[in-house]
Amino acid sequence: MYISETLSLWGNVGLNGTLPMSLFQLTDLKSLHLDVNDFSGTISEEVGDLSKLQRFTISNNRFSGIIPTSLGLCNNLDLLLIDGTDIHGTIPDEVCVLTAWYSSRQDNSGLSIRADCHPDNETGIPFIACDCCDVCCDVQRCFANYQDDYEEPDDESQEEQVYDSTETFDDKVNRTIQIRRKLEEEVLQRSVSLYEINADDPRVLALQWILNIDGMSLDADAANLNQRYILALMAYSLDPEAEGEENSSPFWLSDDDECSWNRETCSGDTCSWYNLTCSAGKVTGMQIINDHSLTGTIPPELLPTGNVSCCKMWIRLEICALNFLVEFQLQRNSLRGTIPHELVKLPNLIRLELSWNYLTGEIPQDIGNMKSLEILSLEGNGGLRGELPKSLYEISSLRYLLLGANDFSGSINDEIGQLVNLRQLSIQNNTLNGTIPTTLGLCENLELFSMESTNIAGTIPEEVCKLTTTHSISQDSMFCKYLPTVFLK
Repeated sequence: MYISETLSLWGNVGLNGTLPMSLFQLTDLKSLHLDVNDFSGTISEEVGDLSKLQRFTISNNRFSGIIPTSLGLCNNLDLLLIDGTDIHGTIPDEVCVLTAWYSSRQDNSGLSIRADCHPDNETGIPFIACDCCDVCCDVQRCFANYQDDYEEPDDESQEEQVYDSTETFDDKVNRTIQIRRKLEEEVLQRSVSLYEINADDPRVLALQWILNIDGMSLDADAANLNQRYILALMAYSLDPEAEGEENSSPFWLSDDDECSWNRETCSGDTCSWYNLTCSAGKVTGMQIINDHSLTGTIPPELLPTGNVSCCKMWIRLEICALNFLVEFQLQRNSLRGTIPHELVKLPNLIRLELSWNYLTGEIPQDIGNMKSLEILSLEGNGGLRGELPKSLYEISSLRYLLLGANDFSGSINDEIGQLVNLRQLSIQNNTLNGTIPTTLGLCENLELFSMESTNIAGTIPEEVCKLTTTHSISQDSMFCKYLPTVFLK
């Protein structure tokens, strides 16, 4: 029988019985995912025959016995998940030597292990002993880097934590499945399944935080599940070092209501802001400003999946997640990647500021859908390129269009005259060419027009020079007849 390099039976719940011995004859297997089922029995010593195995995940089953030492023969293994089972004893040294704590791999990588190695609340003894696990769990939750960071909580903190200690194994499995399915149906973009992506992907890390770390312990029917998941996804996406602890990363996660995730930090004269604003429990504004340690990418999961429209009144509001965003400000960070096209589908966004990062690629062609947008600031990224989308000139609500210090090309379209509310237009330090269209003179509210260091040539049209409210026109190698009303830099 031919089997591909991946065998994934994750989340079926009803699969049971012991693992057939023939399974361990599939020596080409690189990924074996059996999580969230009802398998039982022990893990055979023959597992060592799967020498190419890289990912072995069997959590949330009824497996028993111990981890065989022969698993250490799988020296390519980089992920082992065995929590939520009846496996006990000690993680063998032969397996521990594969982890990052001991690994001699040249790229400093190694095996990551999650097991039930957190001390039991009653006995203080872990179900399985492990000196090399990255994440240790008990019956209630999981803790990152337990062997280095765990401190026994005092009685007061124990009382503050709200966990359902009566949750059964089946309850935990069902909660996991229901939450995963809901997020896949209503949040995840681009037809992605959570189990088709790597365990260190921000989308999976955010799910694990919701399931195992977040003190709110939300169920699938919680009104704020989608919103909270997306905010966790933002944390892991924007800050690759995020670990879900309040003081471990600049954009933190906590057990508190997400609308209280606000903080200002200062070093000398420089301050960074982390601020969420809410209305009726819905996030309407996000500010993460001036923190150059944020080096990740903007995820596309900011609005419902493509088959859900929040404009339809019958759609449950919780599905719409961050669809209520009015302000999205991530300027002055070190973010990479492109502007996801899903971002420009947020219908209520008024302010979009992504300036002074390291974003690349083009402005999404359908940016004209943002009919409420008043401020678009993309300046200072350096790598944004291509011609300005024609639909950009359809956003008549625009007051500030700041595109300087990038690599935009092409000419300014005559339809710029449709931006009648425009007050500031900044296109300097780009490779834009052509001439200034006379229709710019229709923007009677224009106060600042900056276009130095471009390939634009010719004369500033009289229609522009006649804008008596214009305070500043910055340009190179051009002239304007109406100098008394225009200040030339």
